[in-house]
Amino acid sequence: MAQEPEVEVPAQKSQRRIVGGIVGYNVDEIILRESPKGLSTFKVNQIRRDLAEGIRAYQADRYKDAERNLVAVLEHLPVSQSIREVLGLTYYRQGKWKLAIEQLEASASTTGSVDQGPVIADCYRAMGRHNKVREIYEEVGLVSPSAEVMAEARIVLAGSLSDQKKYTEGIALLSRFETVRRVKPRLIDIRQWYVLADLYEKVGDLEHARNLFRKITTWEPGIYDVAERLADLR
Repeated sequence: MAQEPEVEVPAQKSQRRIVGGIVGYNVDEIILRESPKGLSTFKVNQIRRDLAEGIRAYQADRYKDAERNLVAVLEHLPVSQSIREVLGLTYYRQGKWKLAIEQLEASASTTGSVDQGPVIADCYRAMGRHNKVREIYEEVGLVSPSAEVMAEARIVLAGSLSDQKKYTEGIALLSRFETVRRVKPRLIDIRQWYVLADLYEKVGDLEHARNLFRKITTWEPGIYDVAERLADLR
């Protein structure tokens, strides 16, 4: 199969996957587990400070500061999968798709985890590499990850299909998740509804789109631009 050109194509902001925080990353555990032997106490403390500041900056949406600190840490911990993962997410948040892919794929190759597969796929989507998006979606599905990771991968694939104007294929992918059995839907359910509503609007099924946007406002009235979009459909 011929490789698609690496052209950055801006996807719709409303469908861009934005990953959550990095809750659970313990600086001392990373230092203990992934630091090379023989470093001086001074150097270890410097790495610890840079790493802690990098994670704080990431969580505060100060991505340039996070990048600077994490790159400095990676120079001393070049095989650290944790640092590569956080740095990859930092690049992703800045729209540095190729750099994000490089770090996240390096981290995944070490751990075997597919948790960041949707992020990697979304980077390829932004570059117009839609074949890679589908490939990663299928790889994630083979591993049977958490429901949240699988749903994120599904959202990215649906966005990729929308970018290609394959709206009915995207609807087929998401429509079976339109109804949930939980008393209260999760955020990931609502995010799937949003993408599905967008697809329905694009094929001209405005009533279906309206119903989904209304359902979203029932649970998350202030999320995204749902109120504005619903108003436009009246």
